[in-house]
Amino acid sequence: MIIYQETKKDFLEDVYQDRIARKILEKFNAGNSEKEAWIDAAHHMANILMDDRFPNDITVAMEFKLYNTAMRIDFIVTGLNEAKKNAMIVIEFKRWEKVKVVIDRDDMVELGPRNIRQHPSYQALGYVKVIKNFYVAAEDEKMEIIPCSCLHRYERKQTDDDITNEHYKELLEESPIFLNGESDKLKEFIAKYVKYGDNKETLNKLENGEIKPSKQLQDKIAGMIEGNDEFSMVGMQKDVFENAKNFAYLSSVRKDGKKRVYIVEGGPGTGKSVIAINLLGKLMKKYGMNCQYVTKNQNVRDVLSTQIKGIYKKTEIDNLFSGY
Repeated sequence: MIIYQETKKDFLEDVYQDRIARKILEKFNAGNSEKEAWIDAAHHMANILMDDRFPNDITVAMEFKLYNTAMRIDFIVTGLNEAKKNAMIVIEFKRWEKVKVVIDRDDMVELGPRNIRQHPSYQALGYVKVIKNFYVAAEDEKMEIIPCSCLHRYERKQTDDDITNEHYKELLEESPIFLNGESDKLKEFIAKYVKYGDNKETLNKLENGEIKPSKQLQDKIAGMIEGNDEFSMVGMQKDVFENAKNFAYLSSVRKDGKKRVYIVEGGPGTGKSVIAINLLGKLMKKYGMNCQYVTKNQNVRDVLSTQIKGIYKKTEIDNLFSGY
């Protein structure tokens, strides 16, 4: 969902006239701290994008809401790359000034006691994965979508407890981070991918296009499930799976607007989760359906996503496991 989108020219004017927060609030309600964060990020990016190398018709978006999730992307810059293909820079902003490294968890940082958060570069990478995996236009148009994060109040440190610690090396190679005093580096990073203006074309293609699992994601999930002995079905599990699969398919082709529910009953250990995981993979792979495994239990979601993670990054599959 597009909440704020303007060309560079109009974005700079909105910043100058202090209209950013008001325009976002027309489509999305928020508290004072979020409004301050919008204004802070907008002013920082205005200083970067006013460079003449960026055409006036590149596009700036803020708070872009990803389909069927609560995730909103802080800042997006779009345009055309050297090959005249749609290009998008996804930027996660934080106003943090200090964090501690979390060694025993991948891609997490500690802001304070019992306050563990995702590394902002991991957040940006996750957003990009959702776009590539579910927005059909991203795959069909061969869009170049690049993640990064910006902590413009965070001074680079030469200590072990730092957000750029070696522990995050692999992540930061895929999703770079730009800190206080590194505006020129961020400017060069954007300019590397955004060469020409797109006049709002890129996000409009995503917004108006189809939403369904990408072929690549379908293949990955199906492969991970099929190659995992923990999710092999036996006995009645296979019978129920085939019935549920057929039920889902018939419901999708009827297109009568009715909602339908298929209920599987069984005690602990009878294989309900095994059936559900196999359905997740099969309905995505065979029919291209949008599917999610929904449970209020975070521990269950974590265990299941880890079990099918295999050699792929967790960001590939996290969005398939949801709370209510």
